[in-house]
Amino acid sequence: MLFVAVAAVFWSLNYVFLNKDTARKSKAAGETMELSFNPNTKKVAANEDFTITVLAKPSVNTVIRGYKTNVKFDKTALKFKSIKYKTGVVSSGIGDSGADAGAINKDGNILVVGEDRTAAGSTLSSANGAELVTISFTALTDKPNVVLFDESVIFSVGSNGAITNPWTYKVDGLSVNGGIIPSPTSANPTDGQGPILTKVILNLKLKFQGINKKPTVDELSSMKVRVILQKEGTKKGFEDTGTFSADDKGVWSGKVAFPIESVEGRWVLYVKGPQHIQKRVCDVTPKEDSIGLYHCGTGDIKLAFNDNNLDFTGITFLVGDINQNGLVDAVDIATVKNNLGKEDIETLIKADLNRDGVVNTQDFSLILFALTTRTDEGDTLDVVKPTTEPNSTIQPTNSTGSSPNPTITNTGATGDLLRDGSTYPVYFSLSFLGCKNYPATKNSVASLTMSFLGKQKTYANQPLKFLVTDPLLISDMINVNDILAKDLHKGDTKAEFNKEAALIIEATQLQKITKKLNQSQFDLIWCTNTNGCLDTPDNLAKILKEKRYIFFTLFKVCQ
Repeated sequence: MLFVAVAAVFWSLNYVFLNKDTARKSKAAGETMELSFNPNTKKVAANEDFTITVLAKPSVNTVIRGYKTNVKFDKTALKFKSIKYKTGVVSSGIGDSGADAGAINKDGNILVVGEDRTAAGSTLSSANGAELVTISFTALTDKPNVVLFDESVIFSVGSNGAITNPWTYKVDGLSVNGGIIPSPTSANPTDGQGPILTKVILNLKLKFQGINKKPTVDELSSMKVRVILQKEGTKKGFEDTGTFSADDKGVWSGKVAFPIESVEGRWVLYVKGPQHIQKRVCDVTPKEDSIGLYHCGTGDIKLAFNDNNLDFTGITFLVGDINQNGLVDAVDIATVKNNLGKEDIETLIKADLNRDGVVNTQDFSLILFALTTRTDEGDTLDVVKPTTEPNSTIQPTNSTGSSPNPTITNTGATGDLLRDGSTYPVYFSLSFLGCKNYPATKNSVASLTMSFLGKQKTYANQPLKFLVTDPLLISDMINVNDILAKDLHKGDTKAEFNKEAALIIEATQLQKITKKLNQSQFDLIWCTNTNGCLDTPDNLAKILKEKRYIFFTLFKVCQ
């Protein structure tokens, strides 16, 4: 049986390229990517025009598919004129172009997003690097100011053909008329509002209750883990979510990153898996004599900027909060009890707590044990949501697809969410990466059909065009009247498909592949004209403001 797994993060694209001759390079850990302006100093008079070039130089040769960075400038000192993409082309509807000059000069920020749609990609050499874009400004004054990079990512082709972001970034700024550039760091240099922010990266090792080996079902071998970082003695927490993968001994490894101003003091972590009870961790190497007995008081974790390796395998994170409402209750228990004996992927992802490939009495015992703890640990925190995902990857657009900012029809009253009869662009990607018997170079899907199952009825199949000659993205327009759950109230502040619903994917005209594909899980984004995108990372909401999307992230097809 084939399964479809959906990766859960916007900008989280992990696709393969069907051209056998595509150049691929392996990346060693710790490789760097330098981003700089040429020239890096400039003296200009008021009303004088000048042009700068954005350069990217890797520590090892690489092939890239795309890039993203914010170029921040003082809008009282400089006026944006134009931008020219030198490597690849602008990512249509996402990256800024000259047509966006009004918004750029209002915000003092240029969102540079480029992509290479060719089969070979763009080669960046360690000797010379490459010119990504050129940007032209007009000086409004002769006072000192600076131009800085923020939230920069270069998307490379990994050794397995997947798009990766393996780089540690070294960035430098542009000094205009003697402006003082902050010391460059390996992370995003500034949030555009004041203090210099440097990433604290936590490389974590975790143990989850009931899992003592690597799950044999691919869809169960990774999980999203939410981590909140809190400085001891404060009520402010920094939140990030990372993808964790299991080894043969059931140890889950992954990373999260937090842009913070200072690492002084002692810290506390709050860790919560996708079906788990949140645990407060105060120690660098926490220990417990028996499962579930670890509890801590004062935070005693010291941190450094960039990488921090923390081994939390001395304690076990309890499972049981299936619906993620902060406690183990009758609903969670019923979810396991009502699915005993089932082995389909959709049920396993929901109720197979020890991830052994079947919902059975072991899972029921685990959730009963969790009743001894029952609720999430954690103070009431003022949590800062992440503005970017670590190791995130770009979402390119299809050159032949629909415009990502269409004319919206029948939008209804101001503030309404997606309405019946309205038309929206749909974006998602398909990957055969990891399929053991069907290498990506030998197979393609001619088309996909989507249905939405609501509480009351099944909504009509909608064809999603897949261009075999351009396999990077499926892009089509869908009328939400055919897929929108009718039991959602149009005035809701938060819209999502009902938890009990399912998205069914069927593939047609497959080459050497079984026709049926069972959907395990999916992610999507709801947006409104007035509120932007709801329940998404801040950077996504900013990018998609005043636009409407239904966005399905990566569909990974594996046997």
